Amino acid sequence: MRNLQSLVIIRNWWQRIHVLWGKNDKIFEVENGQYLQQQIGEKASVEYIENSGHIVQLERPFKYNSCLNKILPSLSSS
Repeated sequence: MRNLQSLVIIRNWWQRIHVLWGKNDKIFEVENGQYLQQQIGEKASVEYIENSGHIVQLERPFKYNSCLNKILPSLSSS
């Protein structure tokens, strides 16, 4: 498993960032999603998708699209 904490993250993002993370990701641990959210700050959100691994959009396409349908409208209101 890989740990993202060794990477440098820039916190000065002007755009909102939404991350969809597979709860059973075997490549990047779930804790990395929490770390990214902390490093990016208030403009970041992480949603974990149950019963999926690293390639969420292929493993759970209907759930992934459902999450996107919730996220996309919020982008135009920012």
